[in-house]
Amino acid sequence: MSLGFRAKPNFTPVVLARGDAFIAVLHEVAPAEGVSVAQVALSWLLHQKHVAASSSGPNARCN
Repeated sequence: MSLGFRAKPNFTPVVLARGDAFIAVLHEVAPAEGVSVAQVALSWLLHQKHVAASSSGPNARCN
């Protein structure tokens, strides 16, 4: 089984920096709200106008 794109994602430095900044905010908000980082991320995702569904896999891990 090939992992394809997942084996070596092609993210630009700008995209990585934006992702890191977003994750940092999630880690600030979650404890302040008394919830997990995953809960904050899913809540944000589900409140976006153009998101039809969220996805996660059995190998995803957020604490």
